[in-house]
Amino acid sequence: PKTLTYWASNQGPSIEADKEILTPELKKFEKETGIKVKLEVVPWADLLNRILAATSSGQGPDVLNIGNTWSASLQATGALLPWDEKNFEAIGGRDRF
Repeated sequence: PKTLTYWASNQGPSIEADKEILTPELKKFEKETGIKVKLEVVPWADLLNRILAATSSGQGPDVLNIGNTWSASLQATGALLPWDEKNFEAIGGRDRF
């Protein structure tokens, strides 16, 4: 893909503060890979419901970060892809990760 969508959970004092921290890192990623990242920082209180809605609609992001206690229940919905060889190949191999 030429552009990835990334939902980042709000970790800092504000959404804007998180964007200020993440944007330079995402720019480095773009420079190294040629892949742009569309960042959306999602308030923690809204994130799980957004993920569940996206799972139902099939309109979720390419990448997201989640609460570690959510991983088993989200995996059960089929929302998450495994890190197997097929999916590593789809992103250019393990060395690109």
